[in-house]
Amino acid sequence: MDLANAIMEFGTTIVLIGVSIYAVIHLWKQNNKEREKHDQDTKEREEKYISTIDNFSTSLDNFSNTLISIDNRMQNLETSVDKIEVEIETLKK
Repeated sequence: MDLANAIMEFGTTIVLIGVSIYAVIHLWKQNNKEREKHDQDTKEREEKYISTIDNFSTSLDNFSNTLISIDNRMQNLETSVDKIEVEIETLKK
């Protein structure tokens, strides 16, 4: 009879405690899943940023090479113009 009285007296409390423990564990697991998804999303976003930065760096390198090429062409043109000017000056004399 003591067990029956204990169950009648504390049964609801024990059930509520069990349900509360289950709810806390369920919420904790759900929170962990969300945190893992957030961490994965963050990692993917960082990888995309790094890829974009690498692509931009490559574009800047290509642009720099283009500017160097244009500068070399301009120098060749200036040299050619200088030679032509010298030839014109010598022909005038």
